Amino acid sequence: WIQSMDGSVSITIYSVSGRRITTLGNLPGSAGYNQHHWNLHDGDGDMVASGAYIYVVSAGDSEVTGVATVVK
Repeated sequence: WIQSMDGSVSITIYSVSGRRITTLGNLPGSAGYNQHHWNLHDGDGDMVASGAYIYVVSAGDSEVTGVATVVK
C-alpha cells in the first residue's frame, strides 16, 4: 500500500540528448492527482522548439520519468 502525501514537487525537463532545458521547483503538491502546465520556455525564457522532451517529476523519495511532445 502506497499513500501519497502533501509536499513539494520538482519537475526537470531535458532534451532527448540529455541537456537540461528547465527546472520547475518547489511546486505545491497535495495528496492525490496533481497537474502543472509548463509554459514551454527554457531556463533562459526562450520558447522551446517542437519535438520530444523527457521530464522527471520528483516528490520526496519518489521519481517518475516520462516523455512530452511539443507540437507547434
